[in-house]
Amino acid sequence: ARIFLNNNIQQYDIIIADIYSDSSVPFILTTKQYSDGLKKSLTNEGLVIANVIGSTKDSCVAYFGGIDKNYKINFTNAKYFPLSDISMQTKQNIIIAYSNSSLSWAKFGLDSYSDLQQSIPNFIDTYSPVEHLQNKCK
Repeated sequence: ARIFLNNNIQQYDIIIADIYSDSSVPFILTTKQYSDGLKKSLTNEGLVIANVIGSTKDSCVAYFGGIDKNYKINFTNAKYFPLSDISMQTKQNIIIAYSNSSLSWAKFGLDSYSDLQQSIPNFIDTYSPVEHLQNKCK
């Protein structure tokens, strides 16, 4: 995915990011640089649909929030669709729509969640403790 984004010159209306292997994701697909590549590959009205496995409980918020934070660096709007627990306190698949366009068409998703993103460092290519944070997220 990263090699494709790094070399891509086309722009798309929709990119679907379902990049998990079982319940883990390669760190290189959690960084700001990855999010930058997604933005570059989208049209101005484009939409990223990401499948993220995580939760907002204390043991997972750094992991989930760090991934979410990097998408939000490039996309002003987000809508969250947890698949089993609406409170997002249970580790689960959470489908998230990110865009710089309005997501008002998505009537049933959550516009936000309780997070601690200010205290979470940006995941970048030279610092992304995803494996460590994933192990804490049970």
